[in-house]
Amino acid sequence: MMDSQRTSSVDAVQSYPNKSQSPRHWLRPIGFAGFIGRSLQVVFVTFIGQGVTHLKSLGLTQPEISLALLFGPLSGAFIQPYFGTWSDHCRSRWGRRKPFIIVGTLALVISLMCLAWAEPITRFFLSPYAPHQASYRACLIAVTMLSVCCMWVAIQPVQIGLRTLITDGCSDWEQTKANAWATTYNNLAATLANLAAWSNVLPHTTNKSPRDHTVFIDLSVLAVIVLIVTVAISCLAVEEKRLDRGVGTLDTRPSSISRLGAVREILFGGPSQIRTVYLTQFFAWLGWFPLLYYMVIYIERIYILESQTDMPLKGAITEADSRIGSFVLLTFSATSLFAAVLLPTLVSLRSSFTLRPIWIATQTIFASSMLATLIFTSTMGTVVLFSLVGFSWAASNWIPFALLGTELSSCSSRRQLSDGSDDEEKYHNPTAFHADSENLSNNPGLVYGLHNFSICLPQILVTLGMGVISIISDSDSGEETLELAWILRLGGIFSFVAVYLATKLHDV
Repeated sequence: MMDSQRTSSVDAVQSYPNKSQSPRHWLRPIGFAGFIGRSLQVVFVTFIGQGVTHLKSLGLTQPEISLALLFGPLSGAFIQPYFGTWSDHCRSRWGRRKPFIIVGTLALVISLMCLAWAEPITRFFLSPYAPHQASYRACLIAVTMLSVCCMWVAIQPVQIGLRTLITDGCSDWEQTKANAWATTYNNLAATLANLAAWSNVLPHTTNKSPRDHTVFIDLSVLAVIVLIVTVAISCLAVEEKRLDRGVGTLDTRPSSISRLGAVREILFGGPSQIRTVYLTQFFAWLGWFPLLYYMVIYIERIYILESQTDMPLKGAITEADSRIGSFVLLTFSATSLFAAVLLPTLVSLRSSFTLRPIWIATQTIFASSMLATLIFTSTMGTVVLFSLVGFSWAASNWIPFALLGTELSSCSSRRQLSDGSDDEEKYHNPTAFHADSENLSNNPGLVYGLHNFSICLPQILVTLGMGVISIISDSDSGEETLELAWILRLGGIFSFVAVYLATKLHDV
């Protein structure tokens, strides 16, 4: 029995991809995988930038929209860790991650298309005269909510699968560069999507029936094309070595007890570096979430207030008119793309530029910018301010994942050394083996799932808090703008806590 356990463990380690391969073989394909796996940027840009407007056009009330927004962080907090640990133990002949990536992508494509065409789908099943029926709205809301829920659930296995491919396939010294490639692709996708939304090249701008064909539908089609193409390239380019099928199959999932034990070990018994990244991300996202979801609404309200008081506007802002929200998203994502290229280049060229101080500096910029909304109250000033935090967004999309990936890869290397040099002592005396290396190297998907939990939990708290504020307050547009401004400033204060926690990290 002892020999079989030892052989199974050694086989599992040997079945991992060869992390000593040159960066040219792994870096670019896996970085391209990270383009979707990091945040599924095109889908997120579509929903964050145009989702609320689309839901309002379908007739959803504010409480119903708030519920739809909650599906995202709830599924990310509780479902992604489940898919992460399941994929860690997958023994499919296609690999550990690819089955989840492929199935999740198919489900995401279907659900996103159903959300985009929720009204035509409802009319098709309820007859052309359905809008006049009493049951029409109930069916439309049901289709919409089900599509939103399925979309967020489908995102989780794709995101965790492609994210973990980077850690599985790169050594610890490749993690920083691989994650930098992933961040660059993310921001490139966001910039192109926001450029398409802001420009007049999308079909919705010339369609005579904007209710049936909106910018959300156009971006959804674009997102589906990007998903299919990039997932196909990622799955074909990345050679994932599967674990020994003799251990199990795709249905081999860890028990609840073992899963909870792994979670406890990672949170309380693993390296302090991972726990510090989790805590830093928690407080950072108390500031990031209000900005990302309400950036468009905030700038549009400021623009409307300026228009009502006949304040002079200049240049592109005047021409943007109702597209001011898309314009600020474009400048924000363009700055992030520039920073995503610049910061890794500086790290590679100068040894004095390392991940830890860069994250501290950029997070300080973000926190200060949120408090600076006290000073910058004009449309142009706010656009400049929100564009500046694009530097912080690029670092936030890169550095935490690079730190986690390096820690996981280092633990995997320590485990392989232990497996090869001290097997007998490990199996007869478990205390001689480092439990943190065992749990981390065996559960990279769970580690990233818990990281996503630390990001999604503040989103849930902020959404619930803002829902309470909207219920108890009955204010006009000007007062709502002031309330949102103070929410952004409160997020800036929490972000300074994240800055302090980031100083506790050790550099790599």
